[in-house]
This record gives sequence, structure tokens and C-alpha cells, in this order.
Amino acid sequence: MSLDKRIGFMGSGQMAEALARGLLDRGVVRADQICCSDPAPARKELFASLGATPYDTNLEVGCSLRCCHSMHLQLPCHAVYQKSLVACNSFNSG
Repeated sequence: MSLDKRIGFMGSGQMAEALARGLLDRGVVRADQICCSDPAPARKELFASLGATPYDTNLEVGCSLRCCHSMHLQLPCHAVYQKSLVACNSFNSG
């Protein structure tokens, strides 16, 4: 049974990959319900090979209504997280 939700990963490193593969392998979501962002093209290509939608920026993942019901932050530090939230707030209020 697949959930009717979209899931986004801000950062698509090894932890995000493991979570995404687990969700897909267990049929919790379909690949077209997953999106991600990452600065490394290879990570975006890997997620695309799974059938997920890769984006160039966290803003696209976190603030786009076309992407997420649930967002998972796989970011390296608090400063990056805070910067992403500020960008989303600016995007939503403008």
C-alpha cells in the first residue's frame, strides 16, 4: 500500500539514499513521490535513476507545492538548515 504523500530530501547523501530505498523497497511510496536536492550532480543522478525528481536547490524541494508533504533534512550543519528556512520564509511571504 502506497501513501498518498510526497517526500522531499534536502541533501541526498547516503542517509537520504538509505531512507528513500527503504521506502521504495517496502512500497511505502512510489519513486515519483520522492524529490531531492544536492550540490553533487552524481547524487542527483543516483536519485533520478531510482525514479525520483532531483532539484538544484533546497528552496525547490522545501518550498515548492509541487514537491513535498514531508521534508527530511539531510544537511551537514545547523547553519545550512537555518539558511534554508530563511530562504523558504522569504519565498513564501513574497
